Amino acid sequence: MKPNYSYRTIAALFFLFAFGTHGILLAQSTMAGPLINHLGLSPDLDQMFESHDDKCGPIDEKALAAYRALAAAGEDYKYDQLLGDIELWKENKYVEHVESIGKSVQGRDIWELKITATDRLQVRPRHTITIHARTHPHEIQSWWVCQHIIQFLISDDPLAAALREQCTFYVYPMYNPDGVNLMTTRYNANGVDLEREWDKPAPQVEAAALKRRYSELMNSAEPIEVALNLHSSSDPERYFWYHHESGTSAEFARLEREFIGNVRNWFSRIMPWDYAVSWNGSTPTHFPESWFWFNFGTNVMALTYEDIFAHNQQTPDAYFDSAALALLHGVVDYLNLNSVASVDEGTNSLTNFSLSIINGQNPSLTFRVAEREDVEVRMFDGLGREVRSIFNGSVSSGEQKFALDIGNLSSGMYYLQVRVGSTIVVKQIPVLN
Repeated sequence: MKPNYSYRTIAALFFLFAFGTHGILLAQSTMAGPLINHLGLSPDLDQMFESHDDKCGPIDEKALAAYRALAAAGEDYKYDQLLGDIELWKENKYVEHVESIGKSVQGRDIWELKITATDRLQVRPRHTITIHARTHPHEIQSWWVCQHIIQFLISDDPLAAALREQCTFYVYPMYNPDGVNLMTTRYNANGVDLEREWDKPAPQVEAAALKRRYSELMNSAEPIEVALNLHSSSDPERYFWYHHESGTSAEFARLEREFIGNVRNWFSRIMPWDYAVSWNGSTPTHFPESWFWFNFGTNVMALTYEDIFAHNQQTPDAYFDSAALALLHGVVDYLNLNSVASVDEGTNSLTNFSLSIINGQNPSLTFRVAEREDVEVRMFDGLGREVRSIFNGSVSSGEQKFALDIGNLSSGMYYLQVRVGSTIVVKQIPVLN
């Protein structure tokens, strides 16, 4: 049972007198001024008396020292830098809008990027994916992963093009802008952890804004199907928080294992699904994932992803770009987007498409066109780098067949992009050499 507030206050005073102000200063890190929370206690004392562990691990002296070192080295990402990037994103042809969904406690905008295919008429419903980062300000790595996701999605990479054609991404790169500017650990300007506000009748304004926006999207014609909550952990591993079936359902647990497994197929440094198991006793009510589960069940794959806290971007084994691409590949596999990546349903030029490449002695591509067309066939690796230019020219009507040279490729997953006239099809190709 949780102690009541009076007991907690007495205990807090005991710790304050017994250990001095070192713990408070440690928890506040390099904040410009002291913070209070909903109990009127310092953030570290509030955490000290919680009956549960924080999902991102303890805020210890080593983690805070690493945070200060990263900030001192210019590795932090502040609100003014976000405003500068917003001006660049607005100019990108694949960013449909950059809009504020609300204000923080101190009046900063909480920004939303909408990334999708903006250069074509939409001819079918798209899948909706949301990604929010920097809930906990000192977890800079959540932004680094988010940054690579954004950079990839607004690029001309063929996989990015296929994703934009079939999906709409709503990205919230700095959910807690006040905390970032104050250099707090896990708190907003009121000293409250926004991760734990989703069951409150009157949540903090940042949580209220994101919750309201997610509600709008869930009630739209294209509701959210995947919701990723990016963090970084004091653990020296990358992993997802897996929600046990005791707190969800057997079906949702199966879907979680499927999603996490799909991501790990692309980046094995992410730990298996059973590395961090939560909700195995009951279902908490205060997390964003809790809100999705109680309201929408298995319709939304809502998960927290934790990247490694300790690395900086220059460390050779940082791999934040690999983690970002693995998350996107996981979305592709989970939503079964591999077999259909058409970008123009207004043409019937591409009437048949077949592929035989996995175990055959002579892997090949065959398709049929109704009339003479310009055709381009290229192959890309999982990082979007072109590894083969197979054909670029005109073909006559009828069946077309092209040999695929995969002899010198390393084993792994590749993408074949076929452009016929104004139609693009992207196929996933596993290569075993």
